[in-house]
This record gives sequence, C-alpha cells and structure tokens, in this order.
Amino acid sequence: MQPSPLRATPDVSFVADPATGVPVYLTMTYGGASHSVWFKVGGTSLSAPIWGAIIASADQLRATAGKPHLASDGPDGDTAHTDVYALGSSYLRDITAGSNGRCGAECTAGPGYDTVTGLGSPTAGVDGALAAMK
Repeated sequence: MQPSPLRATPDVSFVADPATGVPVYLTMTYGGASHSVWFKVGGTSLSAPIWGAIIASADQLRATAGKPHLASDGPDGDTAHTDVYALGSSYLRDITAGSNGRCGAECTAGPGYDTVTGLGSPTAGVDGALAAMK
C-alpha cells in the first residue's frame, strides 16, 4: 500500500455517520434546575469509546486469566496493535462498500485492507479473542 497525502490510514473501523448513531440520554443540573435531553451520537464520538471499552473488557478478561494487559508499548512491543492485526476475519468484518469523500479509490472501501475502513469492524466476541491471545 502506498502512503497517502490525503488522510491517515485506519487500522479498524466503525460506522462514522452520525445520522446512524445511537441514542444517548443526558441528565444534568445547572442553575439549580434539572435538564434532560435525548440526542444521537455517532462517528468518532461513538466509535472511539467503544474501541476503548473493547480493549478494557479484553484487559479485564486477561487479568482474570493471569495474563498481562494489552499494551501500546511495553517490554514485548506494541501488543495491542499486534493482537488486533492478528484477529483476522473471524472477529473483524471486512467492509467492502462505501465512501468517505470524493477522492476516488483512496476514499472508497473495497475487499481486504483499505485506507477507508482498515481491517474492518469488530464482531461479537472480539474482546474474548483479544483476551485469549498470548
């Protein structure tokens, strides 16, 4: 794959369209009054915390099994990155269609690794698969 001057290359993906996000209910108090509102969250505001939760869940499962935490940099290298890449198609669904702009192939998903969706989106059990790795 050639480096791109147009964008960074992702490793994994989630749906980034805020219009297809999830409903969030927020209650807060300010000015002595309670306020509540429903709103929709999607894109990076949804996907980054979900990936964080997946890694946290995997780390909890690893700790229970007496294994070290996944690490972004540790004595054995970048284990989180290496382990996510090792998941394969059993736990990362390849995204083969869709676009993220008007820059042609650079912004269009296709079979296998691409610069729009990376390796794909997580499927059920991805935390357990990460926990099971060495």
